[in-house]
Formats: sequence, structure tokens, C-alpha cells
Amino acid sequence: MDEEKAFWTLVVVVEELMPQKLYLQGLQGATMEVKVLLSLVKRRLPNLWQHFRNCESLGMPPPDLALTHWFPLLFADILPIESTLRVWDSFFYEGPKVIFRTSLALFNIFEK
Repeated sequence: MDEEKAFWTLVVVVEELMPQKLYLQGLQGATMEVKVLLSLVKRRLPNLWQHFRNCESLGMPPPDLALTHWFPLLFADILPIESTLRVWDSFFYEGPKVIFRTSLALFNIFEK
């Protein structure tokens, strides 16, 4: 894609496909999305949820801080490029729910 098409694609992703208010100052939208993700972790991966709770009691930062970049960057900074592009393909086809599915899949894979 040339520069102009890439720019307008980015505009569509940010303004129409990503959850609303995700890019607000202070990452308020990303923080809200992470809270939803953590509620899913609590329900679907209770052992991992308990581990998160134990980390907080030991004075480690809450997982919210580590996860807030997953949403705005769509995993581009943590997955290999081949996997990132597959996530993006799914994201363009199915929308933001792919972010939650991918996050839960990563947690499930690396839970141990």
C-alpha cells in the first residue's frame, strides 16, 4: 500500500474498528478494556487469576499496567510478525472481540 492508503487505513482502524475511547489521554479506554479482559480471566482461567492476585499481595504491579499496550498495538510488540498479521487479519474480519480472544488464548497457552 502506498503512504496515503496506509494513512487512511490507520484512520479507519483507530476511529471505527478499535473500541471507542481507546486512545484517550491517560489510556483510560485501554484501562477499561483491560478490566474487561481481567474479568474474563477471572471467570475462565481461575488459577491464573489467583496468581495475579498473589502477585499484587507481594507488591508487584497489577497486570493492568502490563496489558494496557496489548489493545492499542494489537499485539505487534509481543508476537512474531507472522502471528501478528494473523491476528490483524482476524481483527479486520471480526472486529475488536479478536483482541479478547487472542489475549485469553495467550494466557491459556502460557498459564503454566
